[in-house]
Amino acid sequence: IKTMIGKMETAATEDATTKTFCDEQVTKHTTDRDQYQAKIETLNAEIDSKNATLRQTKKEVAELNTDVSELTAELAEATKLRSEEKAANEAAQKEAKEGEEATNTALSTLKAFYKGNTKSQGFLQIEQTPGAPEVNTGSYAEDATQRSGGVLAMLEVLAAEFAKTHTAVGDEEVKAVEAFDKYKSDSNSDLKSKSGLIASKTSEVSTLQVDLDTAKTNLDASQEQLELALGELDKLKGMCTEGEESAEVRKLRREEEIELLKQTISQLDEMMAAGETP
Repeated sequence: IKTMIGKMETAATEDATTKTFCDEQVTKHTTDRDQYQAKIETLNAEIDSKNATLRQTKKEVAELNTDVSELTAELAEATKLRSEEKAANEAAQKEAKEGEEATNTALSTLKAFYKGNTKSQGFLQIEQTPGAPEVNTGSYAEDATQRSGGVLAMLEVLAAEFAKTHTAVGDEEVKAVEAFDKYKSDSNSDLKSKSGLIASKTSEVSTLQVDLDTAKTNLDASQEQLELALGELDKLKGMCTEGEESAEVRKLRREEEIELLKQTISQLDEMMAAGETP
C-alpha cells in the first residue's frame, strides 16, 4: 500500500509539473493565435485599402497623361496656326506697304508730270475738228485737278486704304501675339503643374506597390505563424487532456485515493498494535 501511495504521489507530482507546463504553453500559444489572427485581419484591411488607393492613383496618372498629351497637341496646333497667321499678316502688311509705296510713287510722278506740263501746248485742246465729238477744252491737268473723282484723288484714296490696311493688320498682329503669348504661358503653366502631379503620383504608385508587397509578405508570415500556433494547441490538447477528464479532476481524484490508502494503512497499523489480524 505504501508503495502504491508513493507511486501515486510521484504521479501527482508529475501531473502537477505537466499541468504547469501545459498551462504555460496553452497560454503562450493561445496568445500567439489571437495576436496573429488580429494581425491578419489588420493586414487584410491594409491590403484592401492600399489596393484601392493604388488603382485610383494609377487611374489619376493615366488621366493626367491623357491631359498632358492633349494639351501638348493643342499647344502644337495653336503654335502652328499662330505661325501661319503671322506669316499671312506679314504678307498682307508687305503687300499693303508695297501698294502704298507704289501708289505714292505714281501720285508723285503724275503730280510732277501734270505740274510740268500745265502750259504745254501739246496738251491744250483749243480747236475742234469739224464733225468730231465734243471734248473738253483746256489743260488736261487742270481738268484732272478740278474734278474730285479724278485720277489723283482716286490714287490718294487708294494710298490711304493701303496705309489703313497696313496699320489694321499690324494692330491685329499685336493683339494676336498678346493672346497667343497668354495662351502659351497658361498652357505651359498647366503642363508644368500636371507633369509635376504625374511625377508625384508615379512616385506614390511606386511607394504604394512597395508597401503592398511588404504587407502581403507580412500576411504570409503571419498566416504561417498562426498555423504553427494552432498546430501547437492541437498537440497540447493530446498531451494535456486525457479523454474528458481535466488535470484538476485527476488531481482531486488522486488525492482522494491517496488519502483513502493512508487511512487504510492507519487502520492496519492500529489493528496490528492491538494484536488483531488484518
